[in-house]
Amino acid sequence: MHVRRMSTSIKRVKMIFSVIASPSRLEVLKILNTKGPMTYSELKTLAGFKAKKESGKFAYHLRKLLRQSLISQNRAERKYMLTTLGRLVLNSAKQIEEQALLESGRLFVRSSKHKLEEFNTDRITHSLVTEAGMPVELAQRVASEAESRIYKFQTAYLTAPLIRELVNSILIEEGLEEYRHKLSRLGMPVYDVIEEFQSVGQSQYGLEALLGQTASAVMSEYLLLIQLPRDVADSHLSGDIHISNAGHWSLKPDTLFVNLARSSLKSLEHQGKYPFLPTFDSVKDDDILRLTGINYLLVREAGREIYYTGMTDMLQPIESQEVKKLFTLLSYSYPQSQDRPKIIFEVDAGKDRSMEELLSGYLEYCRSTPSPSIGLAILNPRRLDKSYYSHLVNILKSNGLILFNNDSQMQRSASGSAVENFTRAGPVVLDSISINLPRLAFEAQNDAVYFRTKTTLQLENAVNALKIRRRLVESNIKGGLLPSLNIFDGMVYSETPYMRVNLTGLWEALSIVEPDAGMEELGNLRRETINTVDEHLASFKDGGDSFCSTLITDESSIRFPQLDKDRFGRSKMKNFSSDRYSQGLVLSKDSMDNKSVIEDANRLLKEVKGGVQIRLVIPLHDVDSILQSSIESLDFFVSYPDIRVCKKCGYKNDGESIQCSVCGGPTYSSLTL
Repeated sequence: MHVRRMSTSIKRVKMIFSVIASPSRLEVLKILNTKGPMTYSELKTLAGFKAKKESGKFAYHLRKLLRQSLISQNRAERKYMLTTLGRLVLNSAKQIEEQALLESGRLFVRSSKHKLEEFNTDRITHSLVTEAGMPVELAQRVASEAESRIYKFQTAYLTAPLIRELVNSILIEEGLEEYRHKLSRLGMPVYDVIEEFQSVGQSQYGLEALLGQTASAVMSEYLLLIQLPRDVADSHLSGDIHISNAGHWSLKPDTLFVNLARSSLKSLEHQGKYPFLPTFDSVKDDDILRLTGINYLLVREAGREIYYTGMTDMLQPIESQEVKKLFTLLSYSYPQSQDRPKIIFEVDAGKDRSMEELLSGYLEYCRSTPSPSIGLAILNPRRLDKSYYSHLVNILKSNGLILFNNDSQMQRSASGSAVENFTRAGPVVLDSISINLPRLAFEAQNDAVYFRTKTTLQLENAVNALKIRRRLVESNIKGGLLPSLNIFDGMVYSETPYMRVNLTGLWEALSIVEPDAGMEELGNLRRETINTVDEHLASFKDGGDSFCSTLITDESSIRFPQLDKDRFGRSKMKNFSSDRYSQGLVLSKDSMDNKSVIEDANRLLKEVKGGVQIRLVIPLHDVDSILQSSIESLDFFVSYPDIRVCKKCGYKNDGESIQCSVCGGPTYSSLTL
C-alpha cells in the first residue's frame, strides 16, 4: 500500500513538471500570480493568444492547469485564479531557474529594476560616462578595475548598490571624488527608515509626513552633494553657516506674501493645469471656495509661511459662521506634515467693518481645533475697539495664533520676515540660511573690528548660496515644479525675490567680543554690527537682487552651540546659560514691566531691515492683564500662548502640564515658530 501511494505521488509530480514545462502555461501562472483573478478573455489576451485561431490552443493549456489543480475557476464570477499549489509550484520553478543561472559559472546582478541580469562591465562604463560625465577611456579603466575586484569576491550574485559602492571606493582611491559625488546613490539607511516609521507613528502626523521626511532626506543629500559648491556645503557641514529645511531649500521659497485683492482674485483661471480641480469660474460667486482652492495649491509651494493681505476687502460682508467654514475648509485641505507652512490672514483694525464676525468665527475655529494651523495678523491693533479684547483673550486661551503689527510702513509675517507695504502682487522671500556669529566672535579674540570683518567675509558664502537658490527656484517655476507661482502671478510676484541672511547668536557674540560692556555699549555694538552686515549685503546687489539681514527662528539656534562645544570645548562656553543661541527676541510678562526692554525691542525692529521675530510668551492666567498693555507698548509681536495640547484627547492645558489634566495623556507644545 505504501509503495502504491508513493508511486501515485511521484506520478503526480511528474505530471506537474510536464505541465509547467510549457512556457505558455508557466506564463499563465505568472500572470495570475501578479494580476490576481482574471476572466478568460483577459487572461487569453495577456498570455499572448490574441488571434481567434489560437483560442483552441489557449483552452488546451488552461485545461492542463485546471486538471493538476494549479489554477481554479470561480464559476460565479467567471474568473480564474492561482491555487496554493500553483503558487508553490511557481515559486519552486523560480528558485530552480535562479539556481541554474548561478551554477552556470556566470555572475548575475539583482538590479534596481527588480530583475536578475547577467553582469556586464559595459554597464559600469556607461554609468560612469552618462551619470558622472567621466571621459570614456578613464571610465573603461575604472570599470575594468571594478570587474577584477568583483570576480575576486567569489559570490554567487551581486546587487546594483553593492557594485556602485565598489566603484565609488575605487574613485576615492584614485582621487576622483568629483565623479564619486555624481555617482552617489541618494537615500536613507534601513535603520533610519525604521526610526522614521516609529517616530512619525508616535507623532500627531501620518503617512504624508513619513513620505515627506524620507523624500526630504534624499533632497538634502542632493543639495549638499550636487547643487551647492564645495565651499558652501563645507561651511554648512562645519557649522559656519546653517541651511534650514535642506530637504526643500532648493525646491521652493520660504515665505509668500499674497495679495487677495478682489480684482486679482476674480481674474484667476488655472484652466487645464490642474485637471483634478474645478476651474475658478465654476465657483466665481463663492469667494470662500475660491480662496480654499488657491490656498490648496499655494501651500504646497511655500516652505515656512503664506501671508495673505486683502482678506477684509475680499470677504466683506461676512458672517462669523462663514469665517469658521473658511478656516475649517482650509484646515481639511492642509498637508499633514511637520514642515507645512503657517497660514496667516491680515486684517486691518482701522478699516475692517466686520471685525466682530471675523474674530467670532476665528474663535469658534480655535475652540474646535487642538492645534490651529491658521493665524491672524492684526494691523493697527491700537485702533481696535476695546470691546473686541474679550475675543482676543479667548482666542489666545484657545491656542490661537495672532500677531499684532503697529508698524504702518511694513508688513511682518509670523516668522518675523518684513517687507514694505505692497498694493499689487506680494513678494517672495528666500532665507533659511544663518551664520554662526558666536563662532566668529570666539575667533576674533575680543576684537570688535576684527569680529565685524570676519562677519562680512562669512556673508559671502551665505550670499553665494542664496544666489544659487534663487536660480534653482526660478528654474523650478519655469520647469513646472511650482506651477501655482506661475498661475497666480497677479497675487504673488516671484521674479525678484527678497533674499535674507539670518544672524544667529547675535547677543552671545556681542558678549564674547565685549565681555565687560554695559547695556548701552552692547546696544551700540549691536547697531554697528547690523549696519555693517546690511551695508555689506547691499554691495552684493546684482540687477533685481535684494539682500538684507534678519533675526528669525530656525534650528541653527540648537545646532550651532552643539558644534561649537565640540570645537572650542565646554569650558570656553560655560558662560552661556543654555544649549541654545539667541534668535529674534523672546519677551515674558516681566519684560513688559521694564520700559527699557520695550524701547529696545522697538528699536531693534527699526535696525534689522529684513525683520525680527518678537515672541511674547503669555501664561494662560496672565492673558487678560498683559494683552492690552503689550499692544499699546510694542510695535510688533507674535502672541505665544503658553499651552500644551494633549496627544490623546486634544485638551489644551497650561504650559507647565506634562500630563493632561483631563485624561492623563502626554502633552506637546503646538506653537513652534
